Formats: sequence, structure tokens, C-alpha cells
Amino acid sequence: MKRLTKEQQVRFYEEEIKKILSDYKAYLDSKCIDLINKVELFIGTYEYIDELRNQIVFSFPKDKFPKTKIPLTATNPKSSDVISSNFYDFSYSHYRKNFVTNFSECYGVYYQELNGKFNVGFSNFDLAFLNSLVKGDKIVFGISDPPLKYYFNLIQITKNDVKSQKADEVITGQYHLNDFKPVHIDDSLELIERYKSDLKNSETIIIQGPPGTGKTYFISRLLEVLNKENKSVLVATLTNRSLIELAKKYFEIETVNRSVVYKSNLTLEESREIKELKPIPKDFMPSQGKILLTTFYKMTGIAVENISSPIYDYIILEEASQCFLGTIAAAKLLGKKVILVGDPIQLPPIVNQDNPSNISNDIDLMLESFTFYAFTINCPKFRLTTTYRFSENACAQTNTFYENSLKSKSAIQKGNEIFSKIPPLYNNQGGCTLFYYDSTNLKSIYELLLGQIKDLLKINPEFEIAILSSTKKGVKLLRDNLLHKLNDKQDQVLINTVDSVQGLTIDFCFYFAFSDGSPTFSFKLNRFNVATSRAKYCTLILLDEVYKVVQPYKGLVAEFISKCQLNIDAITSAAIEEKSIKALEPSSSLGLKIIDKIDLSKFEKPKKEIMKGKENIYIIDTNVFVDQPDIISKIDQKYSIVLSAKVIDELDYLKISLTEEQKKNVQKALRLINESIDKRGIKMDTADLTLLPNDFNKKSPDNFILSVALKYRGENPIMLTSDNGLQIKAKGLNITTITLKDFLKQLKY
Repeated sequence: MKRLTKEQQVRFYEEEIKKILSDYKAYLDSKCIDLINKVELFIGTYEYIDELRNQIVFSFPKDKFPKTKIPLTATNPKSSDVISSNFYDFSYSHYRKNFVTNFSECYGVYYQELNGKFNVGFSNFDLAFLNSLVKGDKIVFGISDPPLKYYFNLIQITKNDVKSQKADEVITGQYHLNDFKPVHIDDSLELIERYKSDLKNSETIIIQGPPGTGKTYFISRLLEVLNKENKSVLVATLTNRSLIELAKKYFEIETVNRSVVYKSNLTLEESREIKELKPIPKDFMPSQGKILLTTFYKMTGIAVENISSPIYDYIILEEASQCFLGTIAAAKLLGKKVILVGDPIQLPPIVNQDNPSNISNDIDLMLESFTFYAFTINCPKFRLTTTYRFSENACAQTNTFYENSLKSKSAIQKGNEIFSKIPPLYNNQGGCTLFYYDSTNLKSIYELLLGQIKDLLKINPEFEIAILSSTKKGVKLLRDNLLHKLNDKQDQVLINTVDSVQGLTIDFCFYFAFSDGSPTFSFKLNRFNVATSRAKYCTLILLDEVYKVVQPYKGLVAEFISKCQLNIDAITSAAIEEKSIKALEPSSSLGLKIIDKIDLSKFEKPKKEIMKGKENIYIIDTNVFVDQPDIISKIDQKYSIVLSAKVIDELDYLKISLTEEQKKNVQKALRLINESIDKRGIKMDTADLTLLPNDFNKKSPDNFILSVALKYRGENPIMLTSDNGLQIKAKGLNITTITLKDFLKQLKY
């Protein structure tokens, strides 16, 4: 049995606060001007709401704007005088304590240069913060605030000054890990029926939901039932993403009450994506029939407001494996009945301190609170056993962790059309495969990932892809080396830590098991289970080739890996590049590859602009489309095409300013471009004028197009243009060029 005193638990939370503050203190103590000069603090001017993307646009000085996809805290100064007076001499902590009216979490999504400044579009702003903004307001953007208030709330709950017996039973209980035997449930709707018949009187219910078994679907249906019974309900989880997915599932039900669901910190995107969702008013109080969606942080804040008796009929904790004991105690303080939905074999709460075992030998109780609670408490316990995410093969792999209790009812199975199109690097029955990389040459991994993302998006431009790492350093490496190359696909490719994505479902996943000095960290059962169970189709596990000799995994993880072990060494680089058919080579002096027809490409005259070993990307000038509107169809599909956004802009203008024949050509070109984007996976890219020599005119349309070519300098960008001036500039910058006349001439031979 394990037990921790209140004092030991409080010390645990205090150590978390100390560790977070030690990492954050240097930032807080720095002068604002120093942070700005180090590009760690930013001052943006509010411009407008991008109605098309549902994003908030701020302008920044050149070279002083934040990177995209990085979590930030935006603060609104009390007045514009704050920025124009002594702001730059303030420490950041002094500014935050004395001169801020409100704040919001956010992150940048895209940026574009405009009139010498950079406009950055942001997501995730609270509606309340947004409603306080006026065009021209100066807003300060700093690194994201750590969750200190959450730990202070947990300390107060643990001390239990209100003397709640239910909270004390959680905090001071004795726990074990013996005999977790949940009742297996094939269909979550069966569990709804059991609730109606015999679970209503249960004060606590534990529901284990392995990956893809429909936890969110179940909760949405339960909310429908509870609302019809006029119950007040609070649903809490660690992150906003899970709450939004739950709201979507709830509002998909045609018969639900659509006016009773509220969410804390509702953002602009969320309010427009789910129009029925309401922000919490300042005077919000729980009442019969209302449903509140919130985070663990906000829930614990409600619980410390001197509440001595429950104020909700039901508290539902989703992703409960990420709860501390104090989080569960907060639910007991607030709710007459508590339903915990989670999985002891998925992610535990994030712990920052280095040596928590110094507090007690029983500190595991804090590191895996839900697991101990689920094993020990005497209450109804259930496991959902039908996965709607995995193919049968993927289910067989994940069943390693669930005593073979899971069954697949996914629509994605062996023989699916997608499996016939994916490269041989993946398992064509779904699930995980392994790829070993050389850790001394990480560039090869970045190139592999970019190539695979490109190939997958050619199969389906709508695929959602995740690249996960177990460590923050791994994520930083991935973001620094990949994000700027993903261009307009950044929204479709998530790069994050495994610990940040529980509840995520995507199409394809790459797990970068980067050690950062602790190889076993990537292979801890809970973390590994989450990393390998996000994808509906396939997951590629990227392993250091050293692990072939010295394996940092054991037990169930080693068993799982043995189930997805393929002979990756036999997959050559040619196969990775989609040359997936292994040809038989007879002893012919011609060296022909015989597949089922003669390989005519062996007799093709090589094109002068093509370089072997390069991607060979055609960048097409505007004049080419005017003269040859079907030019795209004349470029071999094995070569990529990138269109400068400036070319589209020019064509759109030219369709009203040319001769009638040229107008028809331009209209035809635009139509064919539109079709090719859908059918061929052609992409559009924006200019990066910082790549141009200083002497070049930054307002010249030709230079906009040229800068797009410079983005792909390492892969032989080919400037297809009849403009002599643009050809000269391109050649001067070592960019391959070819005229339309020469290009078409080659096609005749």
C-alpha cells in the first residue's frame, strides 16, 4: 500500500512551482529591451480580424516578429503610454505585475511581408481579450506563461481548509496496484443504457478508454442523457483540444438542447467553428441543465473558492490519467457524483522536478495518481473494447498493452485504397513500422520527413499529419528544420511533444524517438502507447540505429516493437523515393528493367535543365501562362511545380487588361491551374524577399517570383520564363533557367 501525507503532497506541488520558476525566472527578471533585442519579446500592433482564416492579425517590425506555432502570452498594457514611456527599462516581471489589464494565450499561424512590416495571423485568442482590442493597440507578446496557478490551487485543495470528507478520502487514502478488472464493454451505447438502469446511484464511476474506443463519443451521449434529466454538469480535461472535440460530438446529435453548453476561455476560432458554444459570463453559476466545458486549471480554481459542499450534480474528468490526486479531490469537492474517463496506460500528469523521489518512496502516487485511484477505489469500473481508429493489424499491435481485449471496427482495413498508394516504408495493413536513422546525420531525417509529407499529401491533400517527439529538444529541432519548409501546409502538419497530444487523432504519424541523453524516456510504456496510437492509417517510428545493438526498451514495449519489426535495411533509398517496384535485371547489355512493359524512359533524351539527384522544381513565370496556358500538362508529373503567389495575382489582373485572345488564354490558364492544384498536388508559395540581394528592387513582381525559386535552391529550382531580365537575374544567382521556346522544342524529340 502507498500513502502520502498532506505535507508531502504540498511539498511535491511546491517543488513543481520552484522548478518552473527557476526556468522562467531569468526571463521574468530580464529587461524588456534585452528580451526584444534577443527576439524573445515582441510588440505588435493590432490590425484586423482575418475573416477568411478566423485569425487575428498584428503587424510587427521586420526581424522583430515571433515564429509561428510557438505558444505565446499576449498582454494588453493599461495604456499606450506604457509602451512609449519607460517600458523598455522595466523588467518583464515589473511590467506584468503593474501595467497589464488582461492577457491571453495564443500562437502565430502565418506571416506575410507588407509595406516593410510583417503581418502575423494568430490563433487561440480568448474572445474576452479580443473584444477589448481597438485597431492600433500595442500588444506585448512574451513566452507562454507556465501553469503556476494550477499548482497553487492544488496546494489549497490538498490542505482542505473546508474539511471536506470526500476530498480528504482522496488525499489521505491508501492505494495499491492490485487487480484492476474492469467490465469489458463492446459498445459505449450499452454503457449509456447501464447508466440509465443501474449506475445512477453510483457516486464514482471509472471508465477506461483505450486509444480510439470512442471516449469522446460516449461522453457526448452521456451529456445528452444528463441534460434531459436536467442535471448540472462540469466536464474538465487538461487541454482545450479535447473540449472542442467533445463539443463537436455533442452538437452532432440532432435532438440535444443547443443552448446550454458553455466553455471557459472561448476563442474566436472556436466560437465560429461551433456557433452554439457560449463563453462563460462573469456571473456564471451552475444551474440545472447547464453544461460547462473547462480545463483542470479552471476547475481547481472554482474548487478553491471556499466551496464547502458540491455545487454540480456531475463532474466528468476526461483524459483522467493526467490528473493529480488534488485534481480528483477538486472534482469531489465540486460534484455530487464523479465520472473519471481515461486510461491508466496512457499519459500521466507532466512532472517538471528532477528528483521527486526525494520527497517520499511512495511518490509514484503523485506521478500516476489516476492509475492508483482506479485500481484501489471500490466503484463500478468499465473498459471500452472496440476501437474505431485502428485497422486490425494496428489493433493487434496495440493489444500488446490491453491483454488482447481490443477489437477493430475501423472502416480503414487491409485492402483500403490508401494502403495501395503509400510508399513501402509503411505497413500496407496499417499500424507501425520502424525506420533506423544515423543520429550523427539528422539532416537525413529532416529530408526523409519532408519527402514523406510531400508524398502523402500527393495521395490526399487533406491528410492530417503529426510529427511527435518525446522531448522538447526533439520538437525544437523538428520545428527549426521543418516548419519554414512546409509553407502553406503548416496547418496540416503538427509538430509537438507526445505529452501534449493525448486525445489527438490524425491520418499519419511519425514518432521521432529522440533521446536527448535519456534513451529510455521515449520508450516508457504510457508515452510510447500514446505516440504509437494517434494515426488512423500508419505510424513510422524513427529509431537511432544504435538501438539495433543496445535496446533501451523492454517488457511490453519490446514486445510491441517486435510486432512492427520489418526488414527496413532491405528498403533502399530508391524505394524510399517511391521507386517501389523491384525490377528484375536480365544480363542485357542495355540494362533494361523489365516490369511488365518496356521502360521507355531509358531511351528518353535527357532534358538540359534536369539535374540528377535533385527534386527539380519548376517555377513558372506569368508570361509563360499567357503564351501557353496548358504548360502544366507538358511538364512530366515526376517533377514538382511551385507557383509563386505573385504569378496568380498577376494572372488575375491580366484577365481584364489584355487582348481578347490573351484574356482567353489567361482564363484558361487559371482554370487549369485550379484543376492541377486538386489533381496533381501543385502548391503555391509566397515570396521571401529577405533571400534577394540588397541591390534588387523589393517591389518588382519578377523579384517576388525569383525569391520563391531561391527558397528551393538546394533542389534545382528551374525558372521557366521568356523574360530576358528575369533569366539574367536567375542565372546570376545560379538558378537554372529555360525559355518556353527551348522547353517546348525538347518535347518534340
